[in-house]
Amino acid sequence: MLIDSEGLPVAAWSRGRYDQEMWGALSRKLVDDVTATCEYGGVTQPDSLEFRSGNERFSLQRVADMWLVSIADAASDELEKIRVNQAVEMVTRHLQERYKNVY
Repeated sequence: MLIDSEGLPVAAWSRGRYDQEMWGALSRKLVDDVTATCEYGGVTQPDSLEFRSGNERFSLQRVADMWLVSIADAASDELEKIRVNQAVEMVTRHLQERYKNVY
């Protein structure tokens, strides 16, 4: 799922298991909290976050001024990380081609 700066879904694909608006808002809250902590500690803002919870792995990657959210099985292999990175590259390329004067 791609979320904007307010946590609203811009684009998403799922197998119907996840409420996109709830996960978008939760992801934005996580990014805001980690960013505030980094600012307080004098550390640069993160470009990615990843954590596991139960049987799932959550990955957030910065894409321009948005975030790409990926929720996968915790046992998923390294191929999932490669796919997420490819998606980041595709979105970045699309934004640069389509909105040259903004990105």
